[in-house]
Order: sequence, then structure tokens, then C-alpha cells
Amino acid sequence: KGPVIWRAEKPGTVRLLGGCVIPREAFKPVAGEAKGRLDPAVADKVLEADVRPLLMREPKPWADAPRDALLPGPWLYVGGKSQQLARWPNADAPDKGWFGYTNVLENCGYEADKRAKKPAVLEFPGDRAERWRFDEGVWFMGYFVVDWDCDLQRIASYDKATHGARLAGISHYGVGKGGWPFYKRRFYAVNLLEELDAPGEWYLDRDAKRLYWLPGADDAVSDELVLAQETTPFFRVRGATDVVFDGLSFEYSHGECALQLEGTTNCTVRGCAFLCHAGGAVRAVGAGNRITGARMRNLGGTAVTVEGGDSRTLLPANNLLDHSTIERYALFQRTMAAGIVVKGCGNAVRNCLVRDGTYIALTYRGNEHLIADNEFDDVVHGTGDSGCIYSGHNASWLGTVIFGNYIHDLAFTPGEKRSINGVYFDDCDWGDD
Repeated sequence: KGPVIWRAEKPGTVRLLGGCVIPREAFKPVAGEAKGRLDPAVADKVLEADVRPLLMREPKPWADAPRDALLPGPWLYVGGKSQQLARWPNADAPDKGWFGYTNVLENCGYEADKRAKKPAVLEFPGDRAERWRFDEGVWFMGYFVVDWDCDLQRIASYDKATHGARLAGISHYGVGKGGWPFYKRRFYAVNLLEELDAPGEWYLDRDAKRLYWLPGADDAVSDELVLAQETTPFFRVRGATDVVFDGLSFEYSHGECALQLEGTTNCTVRGCAFLCHAGGAVRAVGAGNRITGARMRNLGGTAVTVEGGDSRTLLPANNLLDHSTIERYALFQRTMAAGIVVKGCGNAVRNCLVRDGTYIALTYRGNEHLIADNEFDDVVHGTGDSGCIYSGHNASWLGTVIFGNYIHDLAFTPGEKRSINGVYFDDCDWGDD
């Protein structure tokens, strides 16, 4: 009897990788028909590689509206940083890399009672889209109506005569023309070989299994190139007691979560690193579990979910997340993916640092949680009508205590200052301190 401990024999030496390292020598200067589709200004700088020997499985086709705005893998990382799927406008373009539109040609509407029941058609003026091959798959990542919901939709067709881009599906909240209420409606287009023109951008021909990449000026020859592919958790622990993960580094995956604790009791994740995952780092559901001293960086969605306890009986779970850092989260799922999600009754988040995220840093649901002595820095920078710490929509969620938290560098423009809050008690929320 006693705990089951997963620990490196020598601290800092164990890396669990959910992808394949791409040898530098696999890349050659781009040639052939693909080179002719590139901007001549960068065509001689773009590299290509045959990745068939590196694929763990056949790449899945992309959905019209991918779940959680996550395009299926594989995904390219260089030097521990997610590379940008070729897009337009570029991320460093004016208006923070967004294209603002003002007209909807068909099926404009907002909310369930007003929303059109057919896919909308956005007016996309100019001739930029005439270069793109929509039959190969082009997606718009956009805030189509509200600033708390960023949706990803495939473009089914484009009409050169009307400049109409027809979505393949119906967006979450519909598609509108105006701002809500401080920003214009906006999107950027992704998965475009023709737009591979900025350092760090890449594109995968999923049929030919050829990867195209434009290295950045600061990319060192020693930087590791990884094609993240694994979609299942590294560990899924169910119904166990006293399991410890100590000092391990979980790196590179393209699924929902790297480590899942389901219905566990008194399990501990101590001093572990979670780096470069398209989904989250840890999901802990149960009682008495602890995540401590963790380092989480470059995550596509919610970093940590802590859940347990019974709100009806106010039975606490006493799960704890403490002394951990979360940096750069919600990279793929720009909204609806808080850095930390707390659910149930009687859980705690203490002495953590959360920084650099497009969405809420911490959201809680349920009763009698403790959120104390944390630091939140440069978060909610891609969302409106939101907050750093957030709860709402249920009048029975009472008794959470929030104190000693340092919240800074949230809002800079007049619009941001009017639509981003430090602590946001939303619709029907009350009874917290």
C-alpha cells in the first residue's frame, strides 16, 4: 500500500512528447507549382518538407466549424512556440491583424430569435480573395456578432461579382454588421498557401503530405522542430487514490488535455511542466487533488480545470491549484477557454500567476471556492464584455471568497476600458466576497 509515484530517476530528464521531431535536413527550398503560388518576395525563403515518414496517422479532414475552434492536427512548433497557420491579414497587420467588415449580404441576424436559419454571406470587398483556392479549404476566424465569442467557419464559396463570402455553417450567435458595442465586426482567413508570407507561418498540403514553412529571423539552427499529433491524454487516471506525478515534462499534443484525473482522490501533480498543447494541461475531477508548482505555457485552450464537490449539499471537494504559472493560453480557442476553470464546491486557487491570454483568466461556477493571492497580467486582451475573474448566470452560486489578488495591465484603449473588468459578476451573480 502507499502512493503510486511517477517520477524521473534524475530530475528534469524525462520529457513525454506527443509528436515527432522534424530533422532540419528534411527541409529544402520550395519548388514546383507550390512556389508559383507564393508571393515572389518570399518564395525563395520558404522551405518545404515531405512529412509522410513522420505522420503517426492519416491527417483528419477539417470540419466546417471545428469544435472549440481547433483545427485538426498535426501542428508545427519551432523552439517551443506554435507556428502560425498561413493567414491574411498577418498577425502584425493594422487593427491587430483583423479585417473589419461592415455588410452582410444574406442571412444577417443575432441571437436565437432573430438569427437567420441559413449560413450568412459576408461582403468581402476587393480582389484579395480571388487568389485563394476555396476548394482546398479556407476558414474565417471571426468575431461575427459579439466580442465574447470568436468562431471558426469554413467558407463554402466566394462570388467575385458580389464579393460575397458564404459561410458553410451557422455561427454560434449569428452574423451581424455592427459593433458590440465598442469594436467592429472582424475576421482573419487561415489555411492559405498563397498568404504564407510572414516569418513563422506554415501550411500543410494534407493530400501530398508536404509541409511549407517560412523561418523567422530569430529561429536558431538548434531550435527543435516538432510536429504535434497525439490527440489522447498522456495519462488518464480514473477512480484512483494517491497517485503522484512528480517533475515530469508533458510536451506537444493536439488533443483536449495532456493529463486527466477523473474521479480521483488525493492525487498530486507536483513540479510538472506542460508545454505546447493544443488543448489544456490538466483536468482534475474528484476530491482532495492538488496541482502544485506546475509550469504551463503555449496552450490552445483552458490550461487547468479543477472540479469537485456538491453545490446542492455544499459538500466541499478541497481540490487545490497553487504556486503554478500559466502563460499564453487560449491560443486556438480564443474565447470560452479561461486560463483556469473551477467548478463544484469548496475548491481553491492560490498563489498562481496567469498571464498573456485572449480570454478570462479564471472563471468559477458553484459555491464556496477560494481565489486568493494570485497575479493576473495582460489577460482578456482579445475579448469584450468580459473580465479577468468571471462568474455569472446562476443565482445559487454563493459564498466564493476572492481576496489578495493582483490584477493589472488589462485594458488600454477607450473601448477596452469600457468592456473589460477586473472582477466581473455577470447576469444573476451575487453573494460572493
